[in-house]
Amino acid sequence: GSGDLSRPGDHRLSPLPFAHVGYMTKPWDELVNVITTVIVPSPWKAGEALRLIEAEAVTVAQGVPTQWSLMLADPRFDATDVSSLRVAGTGASTVPPELVREMRRRLRCPVVVAYASTEAAITTRSRIGDPDEVVSGTVGSACEGVELEVVDDDGHPTQDVGRVRCRSAAVMRGYWGDPERTEQVLDADGWLTTGDLGRLDEAGNLLLAGRRSEMYIRGGYNVYPAEVEAVLDAHPGVDKVAVVGVPDPVLGQIGAAYVVPTAGPAGRQPDLDDLRAWCTQQLADYKAPDRLVLLTELPLTSMLKVDKQALAAGAATEPARPSSASSGPRSRPAGSS
Repeated sequence: GSGDLSRPGDHRLSPLPFAHVGYMTKPWDELVNVITTVIVPSPWKAGEALRLIEAEAVTVAQGVPTQWSLMLADPRFDATDVSSLRVAGTGASTVPPELVREMRRRLRCPVVVAYASTEAAITTRSRIGDPDEVVSGTVGSACEGVELEVVDDDGHPTQDVGRVRCRSAAVMRGYWGDPERTEQVLDADGWLTTGDLGRLDEAGNLLLAGRRSEMYIRGGYNVYPAEVEAVLDAHPGVDKVAVVGVPDPVLGQIGAAYVVPTAGPAGRQPDLDDLRAWCTQQLADYKAPDRLVLLTELPLTSMLKVDKQALAAGAATEPARPSSASSGPRSRPAGSS
């Protein structure tokens, strides 16, 4: 179940619309444990969320990484009493390590991350006491009652990046009125193919590599945007980043990095060479971005996730440009694909 995020008598901040799986999985738990649900009015605003945390003595506060970033950056944060918080939860998109550290430092409570989907209401979560690298680099391990595996394209378990599958009583029975689509993701034994790519570490924690639909193929080699974003996000000149695959006449597809620079001295913004050099210190060079677009903000969906479809659509309308490298990768680490 919800574990660390549920105790009898909790006051839980609910920042998501009622139709979102992040809320829809909670009512039964709130009824059983007599939990008070604190609703943030729509449209969501950081200042109002902070006001409610103090006014309603919220003990469990949840939000996507963007919401936590906005609350921590809000000028009213330092004047807000958040001492009632017992735990803070996040997830639904990549959680930067620096955000986890800042949440723990300024909220003065443990931070946990969870992974679920509309089709599988519970899948994985981290636990209170997990180190920062587990919370920021993984989505935790399987929840109680959940079977979890990563398989290759032939359906065999793999230790490399593969398709994430799960089975539990919380998995859907199917898509209403759409047996063909159901059959594509749900097999006769109840295993759901989530559409996400990832791998399991030795401790059983799941490291997500992104949506299968977001993976792009550069010169014949698979690139997972989430992996590149995690590296770029640690660059001191990068505040926010999103990577998408865009068409290229030579390599088929290349990576375009959309970056919101860190506020700093005028004129010191990251350039493409900087970011490529930074990436290739940790990743094979074919994974480094070939195009850089600087933005003041990343576009967001109504759920406050980065709108990668909008970024990809914008890139598709741009004229084709030569990529930064006219050949395939010069190096390929063992086990990469």
